[in-house]
Amino acid sequence: KESDKFEVVKRENKYFIMLGQLLGYSVISKVIKENQPKHLNNVEIEWKNDDFNKLSDNINELQLFREFDLINDLLSVQNLLEKIKEDPNKMYIQILETSSSTRIDYLNNIVNTSQLKIEKDILLIYIIRDILNNTNYYSAYLFEKGKMSKSKIGICYYDAIGDMKAKFKS
Repeated sequence: KESDKFEVVKRENKYFIMLGQLLGYSVISKVIKENQPKHLNNVEIEWKNDDFNKLSDNINELQLFREFDLINDLLSVQNLLEKIKEDPNKMYIQILETSSSTRIDYLNNIVNTSQLKIEKDILLIYIIRDILNNTNYYSAYLFEKGKMSKSKIGICYYDAIGDMKAKFKS
């Protein structure tokens, strides 16, 4: 349901905003207005370090992108690479929905073979929804200096009682 998805997105955004603030960053967020699910398609949250007592080399910035339309998965990865090209010294997290593990391999290959000089880490989190089995698969891939270094797959499902459960796939 679109309204449920909207509520989840608002909670996710609040979580990332609060996390950034607790870690001492100032947080810039594209505002999602109340009861306007059309704003779900592309969410950006940026953490900036405003501690002017630190040397500029030690300043870490992180930008989070969230794409909900699995039709835009390729466009999301291409947009991420464009953002990296504009600012290679920022860390990025891209959360996006996609259709299959084969598609994930394809999208990861685009990042792995990119000719961009990538200085910071990139975390790509893919979500595959299995609507028939009421299960979501989360695949996370860490790219260090533009090359994939770690991956983890999680499964989110509902048990017989209807409680949501999550576990890592072994």
